[in-house]
Amino acid sequence: MAQLEGETIDQFVCRLWQKAVSCEFDKLDEAIWDQLIEKCRDPELQWKFLEKAQDGTLTVLQDVARVHESVKLQMQSLETSSKDDQVNAVQPVDPKWGKNKKKKKRKPEKKDFKPGEHPKC
Repeated sequence: MAQLEGETIDQFVCRLWQKAVSCEFDKLDEAIWDQLIEKCRDPELQWKFLEKAQDGTLTVLQDVARVHESVKLQMQSLETSSKDDQVNAVQPVDPKWGKNKKKKKRKPEKKDFKPGEHPKC
């Protein structure tokens, strides 16, 4: 029995439990653990399962799968939202606001002020 398309690992494990009980395996956890690794549809998740195979229990594999599935959904959501985002068009500056340039002040020359007056800045 293989994991169905769109089926979460928890749903798949539930189906495996239902089948395993009727088959009367000696060690249900081990039988389900083996099937989970072998019949999982996601190759990345299978890789993670195999990394945990030495010290992983069925519960550990399910925890790894939940995190993986959650991250995958979040990434798909981010990709979808980034495709939908639109960049606002650049509009010309309103003429009444100007271009925000500072006007350069002219340095006063000696002839611009009378003796005894200070140059205005």
